[in-house]
Amino acid sequence: ALMDITRVVGGDESIPTVLDAIARVLADTVGFAGVVINVYRPQWDDYEAATVVGPPEMVDELLGATYDADWIDVILDERFDRRGAYFVPEGSLDWDAADIGVRWMPEPAPGVDDGAWRPGDELFVPCRDSDGDILAILSLGEPVSGMRATDNELDFLVAVGRHAALALEQA
Repeated sequence: ALMDITRVVGGDESIPTVLDAIARVLADTVGFAGVVINVYRPQWDDYEAATVVGPPEMVDELLGATYDADWIDVILDERFDRRGAYFVPEGSLDWDAADIGVRWMPEPAPGVDDGAWRPGDELFVPCRDSDGDILAILSLGEPVSGMRATDNELDFLVAVGRHAALALEQA
């Protein structure tokens, strides 16, 4: 997966091509049915859902959606920090009160396992440039396994986020 992302670094690929490659790696290799790459747009001080991979309804709902830059203060809160990724468990945040913008929520699925992914769970991975500034936020949902990410999986996602930032910075 990291090699697939690394292949686009330093080439003459456009930013949309880089974003698509990153999203496909996360969906196909890492195993998330829903992947959104929210790219920071300094000229508007906001984030745009520039790439969306997932069910057609999700793509229609989220692609092109914008979020004020301060939304990262809500989702990148230290209480959600898990190994450099930010996991927001279902019910731990009042999304309506946060009023950050459009959000996709899959249909609830029956589950009794405490380690199971819940429809309201959210997982975010910041992609920081070499100066530490956020270029993009990866938003991941609906893991194919049906389970919440393990520490090893989170470590891998953070590594993917670093490679994604490098690819974006080069593009």
